[in-house]
Amino acid sequence: MRIRYVCQLVLLTLMLVAAFQNVLTASAQISSGNTNQVSGNNTSTPTAQLNIQGIWNVSLAGTGITAAVNQSGDSIYGMCKFEGAEPWNGVIAGLLSGNSINVAIAAMQGEVLVSTDITGTISDDVLSGHYVSYDSNGNEANGEVTGTRISPDIADYTPVKIEATVAQAPASTPAVVQQPQAVQLAQPSAAQDNQPTKSRVKDVTELARGINPDVLPWSFPL
Repeated sequence: MRIRYVCQLVLLTLMLVAAFQNVLTASAQISSGNTNQVSGNNTSTPTAQLNIQGIWNVSLAGTGITAAVNQSGDSIYGMCKFEGAEPWNGVIAGLLSGNSINVAIAAMQGEVLVSTDITGTISDDVLSGHYVSYDSNGNEANGEVTGTRISPDIADYTPVKIEATVAQAPASTPAVVQQPQAVQLAQPSAAQDNQPTKSRVKDVTELARGINPDVLPWSFPL
């Protein structure tokens, strides 16, 4: 059981790293565009770093999740959860450039690993954008994403509790108790009952009948 969970954790980490690399690529493209824009207009002043740390309610095509977002400079990382009929916990990582955000979510949803890439903009604690999701079974989904920051403090965030699935052992077949077999004694037949009972005392006279008296000595007359 532990080996399966370790494998799932490794796969989850690999999916998050792959998704984060996509975020880095997209963020680099956004930064390059912003640099070109600044170089063309030397009079523009750099904007202040947007602060998005806190607890967010995010809707992915109608599916609501809660995310606890930490921020360090332009780096974003944290946790997220879904508290619906089949709850799950996930991790998030991404980058912030101006008011543009690119974030990846990786989660173990049941027996399936799911990775979600979100690209959007944030203004006045409101997120709007687009997401693309794919899982370890090869399924893909995409749609609109919206979100709202409900608290700047992530201390109140708690992961959802997921009940462990316990496999039920098959019911054992009750042992068959062998009943003692009745031993039926043989009953004497009617013919045997009618036969006279012979005496156990041997009659020597009967035993001597049919013996030639010439072969016997004189001392044993019949």
